[in-house]
Parts: sequence; C-alpha cells; structure tokens
Amino acid sequence: MPWSQTVEVPANGTTTTVIVPPLLPAPPESVAKTAGTPGAEGGASSVAVPQRTNSASDQGSSWNGKKTAAVILGGVGVAAGVFSVVKIVDYRDRWTAPTAFVTPLAESR
Repeated sequence: MPWSQTVEVPANGTTTTVIVPPLLPAPPESVAKTAGTPGAEGGASSVAVPQRTNSASDQGSSWNGKKTAAVILGGVGVAAGVFSVVKIVDYRDRWTAPTAFVTPLAESR
C-alpha cells in the first residue's frame, strides 16, 4: 500500500513539516503492472528491462560533440567579453585624454 498523508496549510503562511516514514521497496509485480500497457488479453503486459552490462564502450570517455561545441562557444564568449572591456577602456582613454590639457574658456579670462 502506498504511503500518503493529508496536510492542511494555514492561510498565514507558516511552515508545515511532514515527516515521511522509511518506505519499503515495492514488489516487482506492482512495478510491472504500473509500467505495462494493456495487452491483447486486456491485462497488463510485463515490460522486460534489459540487464546493463559494463562493456569497454560504456566505460569510455564521456566527452562528446555537444561538450566540444559548448567549450568553443564559451571560449568565444569570454574572448568577446575581454575584447569589449579593452575597447571600452581604449574609448574612455581617448575621450578623457584631450580634456586634461584644455582649459575652460571661463577660467582663461
């Protein structure tokens, strides 16, 4: 029998704690019934789950094309950020450099 508990949440927003007891593993036949689809006889058909074996190909590298593309795009993004910062600093230097040597007209009189 599955575990369940009804909880009423107060309207004032206080925290409600629910303690879940340790659960027992479900029997294999209940898993097959819930995972199955109705068969020709009208009952639940069992689903065969293949056993996983650790072959040499399974233990290989987990690196794939998606990770390579992510690393390349990440590098391009970092390079674009560094380039932007350099251009901003260069622009600010060009903007502020001429004003350091120019005296305002009001002070020259």
